[in-house]
Amino acid sequence: MKRKTIAAMLMCMLCCCATLHCRAQRPIVFLSGHVYQNNGKPLAGAKVSLFPLEVGIAGPMPETISDKDGGYQMSVPALGKTRILARLERLGYPNTFYKVFADPHDHFPEVTLARGEPLEQVDIHLGTADGIVDGEVIDRETGKVVNSAKITLRWANDPSVFLSEGIRVGGSFEYSLPKRPITITIDAPGYRTWSYTNASNSSHHIELDPAEHVSIRAELEKK
Repeated sequence: MKRKTIAAMLMCMLCCCATLHCRAQRPIVFLSGHVYQNNGKPLAGAKVSLFPLEVGIAGPMPETISDKDGGYQMSVPALGKTRILARLERLGYPNTFYKVFADPHDHFPEVTLARGEPLEQVDIHLGTADGIVDGEVIDRETGKVVNSAKITLRWANDPSVFLSEGIRVGGSFEYSLPKRPITITIDAPGYRTWSYTNASNSSHHIELDPAEHVSIRAELEKK
């Protein structure tokens, strides 16, 4: 049994090394363009990243930030057919790398990253800015920040689509949400699960209009 375990571990290590080697050997492609808002104005400070459509790559993807004129440029691996994404959450443009933030009205350019000429003028035209939800997570009794909290956002009509992650240091969170019903729950060790409830209609989901801004204060109750 011990020999089989060791053999399996060695095989896994070899596979991982092979995957990393293949990634390292991919040719590099130069990519550039501009990011524009819905009104046609350039968007400075947007994070531009990749979403490979033909290959599965573990680990973080290359990304860059658009300059004051909305321009970006980056050297990226030749990943084949790839979607080019841009985000700036504080202005209502979410990270659509995660499906929970996807909107059917989003149209990001898709290019083929392959050995050859540089890809220039790959411009990203963002749609209408989404609504924004932000907030803080605190202990109901003490009022102190609960840094160990984890937030989960989930499509109300399809619970299989969700994002779960730790909140920011300082107990805050901020997301741009597409116009669809989304549930929000927050968990932390030693506390009961907190769920968002709309105070005006008692619904257990949030649905924001474009450019709407809602702030939430999640007060966690100890078990």
